[in-house]
Amino acid sequence: MKIDTTIIRKAVANAGGQVSMAKKVGVTQGLVSNWCNGATIASRHFKRIAQAGDVAQSKLMAAEALNAEIREYNKTHAVSLAS
Repeated sequence: MKIDTTIIRKAVANAGGQVSMAKKVGVTQGLVSNWCNGATIASRHFKRIAQAGDVAQSKLMAAEALNAEIREYNKTHAVSLAS
């Protein structure tokens, strides 16, 4: 199953791109890129991402919770993230 990156990509676009989001959240652009490619988003970043990206924090949290389930499923079933 594929990770859904729709909400984080929308937040990043709303923030003005990966570099702008990184500065607003206090992380590296590389970490923002990882998020956009399906990496786990630490809960400590949810509030700042939501504010910087003008998205509902609850939607970001819900998407990340679903993605955690998908990651676990993929790990259990040996599914590649590239598939």
